[in-house]
Amino acid sequence: MIGYFPKVCRNISIMIPLNETLERLHPILRNIKAEDVVWGWPKDFINLAHKYHSKVYASMLVTPEDWMRVKDLDLDRVMTEKIEVIGPLVINLIIWPI
Repeated sequence: MIGYFPKVCRNISIMIPLNETLERLHPILRNIKAEDVVWGWPKDFINLAHKYHSKVYASMLVTPEDWMRVKDLDLDRVMTEKIEVIGPLVINLIIWPI
């Protein structure tokens, strides 16, 4: 793993909006992708963030396709405004304490 991780990014929570959701913020962001602005996104960045005790969240999940893009990543959390859509997809992966 290579890359510099700035001190201001250590020991914090970092939210990364999904590529396809950026344009929902503003049409000018339509062609901007997370990997264009976040070094090593997704796996290298997540691993480096965890090395420096930062938590990485994927935000703005609203469709089943959004969930499919991130479900296999080592994310600390996912954030959604459509729990009725994303919740049923995630619930099967949760390990409930006995």
